[in-house]
Amino acid sequence: MVNIFSGVFVCRAGNALIDYRAYFRSSINGHKPVALFFQAKHSGVQVAGNSVTLDWLMAWYNKCSDAFAKVALEYRVGFVLVTNRVVTLPSVKNWPDNLLVISRTELSTYLGPLAHRGLLAKAE
Repeated sequence: MVNIFSGVFVCRAGNALIDYRAYFRSSINGHKPVALFFQAKHSGVQVAGNSVTLDWLMAWYNKCSDAFAKVALEYRVGFVLVTNRVVTLPSVKNWPDNLLVISRTELSTYLGPLAHRGLLAKAE
């Protein structure tokens, strides 16, 4: 049996929903362990233009939530989308508390010049 707490697992090639998954034990006794599911680059997914819209993002999130509903019974589940595209989101009142989006803006801001070495197109 594989110890799911022993590392990060790369998921099956061609899976449009999730690229990586990782599991963490809770540091608080009695709390569920955490399962994080990452979509690290969605170049294979059909997205119109060079941006990710709220509609596309929520459709992806809902598919993920449905696909991992059984996991959520035993784990606190979180979804992370990392994209080098522009994310165009209006003000969202009920943003899911288990969804993190890291876009071109955050990659550039937090990784600085490193982000432009393969992750982002060169700034014009």
